[in-house]
Amino acid sequence: MISPKIEFFLSVGLSENEVRSLFVRVPNLFWRSLEKQIMPTFNYVKSLFDLNETDIEPMKRHPHVLFCDFESQLRPNVETLREAGVNNKRFREVVVQVKELGFKRLEFKFVLAVHALRSMTKSTWDSKLSIYKEWGWSEDEIISAFVKEPHSMVVSADKIKKVRDLLVNRMGFDSSIVLRRPDILSCSFEKRMKPRSLVYMALLEKGLIKRDTNIVSVFKCNESDFLKKFVHCYEEANPGLLKVYQKELAAATISDDVNPKPDRSFTGPCSTQLICRRATMKTSFDLQEDGGDDGDGLRFAEGRRQCFLFGEGATTTTL
Repeated sequence: MISPKIEFFLSVGLSENEVRSLFVRVPNLFWRSLEKQIMPTFNYVKSLFDLNETDIEPMKRHPHVLFCDFESQLRPNVETLREAGVNNKRFREVVVQVKELGFKRLEFKFVLAVHALRSMTKSTWDSKLSIYKEWGWSEDEIISAFVKEPHSMVVSADKIKKVRDLLVNRMGFDSSIVLRRPDILSCSFEKRMKPRSLVYMALLEKGLIKRDTNIVSVFKCNESDFLKKFVHCYEEANPGLLKVYQKELAAATISDDVNPKPDRSFTGPCSTQLICRRATMKTSFDLQEDGGDDGDGLRFAEGRRQCFLFGEGATTTTL
């Protein structure tokens, strides 16, 4: 039943418009158990971050946290941290430290920064500060990069050194490029940065691209875009380019540091197909049986922005 979940979200402070938005963003959530999943996870996260009754903005912005299984994932993981000596007091100390560094609690980066600081000792933190200082960065600049991209302090010291050697010593860039775009450190060194740097240098040597080509975009674009923009369109001018790239990929060690994307596949009772049509939303919030040409299913905001969840279990709810 969807109605009790709508009532719950309204009761904890979401407006009707925010509930509509939540349904469009994460429709799967409305097929999770209210008593076993949504409520316990919601309350646990609030207590973990010491949020007050009205401070639910982080979960409004990042509702996928409510997909964490309370019994098998969330609570056991927190208990493991506590057994390792990370208690609530230590957790809150880290939260205060993250605030003092300049992170805003309502941003997802706040959570990433908390994770980063909790995942390493002070000596590890200090050693990474020293490595960045060897790049010529001041401590304020290092903290600035950390605030932009918390992953910059999570990556290993060895990777930091490898990235500097590649960008500065081999490719001739200034280390300030990482200061401007520290998210470059989230790319896998062996499976992305190293192979793509060979393609970049080969194209540059033949005069096929200019030196001012955005190197960050070379590393950050997805695989299909990279092949399209930097490999396939230059195959006639440089026939062996694709083979060089593929050979380097094949030889790369499996050490990708990019965080896997969460599984957002639909797992509710209507699990056969999800179709979303984006357009202007109506004022009404309708989940109703639809017997049109599209078949039976749930329809959100009929005639405008629509979600049809095909299968049995369609209900009707109107705010």
